[in-house]
Amino acid sequence: MSIERTIKVMLVDSQPILLDGLRSLIEAADDLTLIGTEATLAEAVKTVAGIRPDVIVLDTSLPDMQGFSVVQQLAFDEPHRGVVLLSEIEDRYYIERALRSGVRAYVLKRASRDCLLHGIRAAGSGGVYLDPAIAASFLTMVKHTQGPPGGSGEPQLAPREAEVIRLIALGFSIKEIAAELGVTTKSVETYKARGCEKLQLTTRAHIVRFAAANGWLPNL
Repeated sequence: MSIERTIKVMLVDSQPILLDGLRSLIEAADDLTLIGTEATLAEAVKTVAGIRPDVIVLDTSLPDMQGFSVVQQLAFDEPHRGVVLLSEIEDRYYIERALRSGVRAYVLKRASRDCLLHGIRAAGSGGVYLDPAIAASFLTMVKHTQGPPGGSGEPQLAPREAEVIRLIALGFSIKEIAAELGVTTKSVETYKARGCEKLQLTTRAHIVRFAAANGWLPNL
């Protein structure tokens, strides 16, 4: 009998009440495994090499959360590790800095438990996730980014195909993309399928990597 892979999660939070809630949430999910908890970034850095989590959930109110240098270290010292920020901060500049530092998912503390689970799962599979409450503010920026470069050997996508691929890379769902573009979910699925076929992308992680490599994800 095959055993399904679970995402190994490490929690870093200095508030015992919040940490207990996060622990309960992770332990209740069949596809997630809690392998460690720490109260500071410094302690997390010491522990992470030994337990090798797939995802690290960080609270931005940590006492030693000053800048993103340590976050960047945690994000990039293992190529397949995902960092999730749990934050009260909704400032777009701060969020962009977090994404540039290697953060894979940004979830607001006022969000539902499902949002955090979506963020952890996206980060654990190599994707990107933005809390729906802040994702809308990035739409205009994404919609005006340059499409696939011409003359470089890359297959040319139709404008809607490129737009759908970019939005998927940023973590938007098919339903959210359909509502934003004013089309049906079936149309979005069609644009996604055509674009992925042209670019030979078979997973969401491939979409994210391709979009980042081609400058489709501003400031990432």
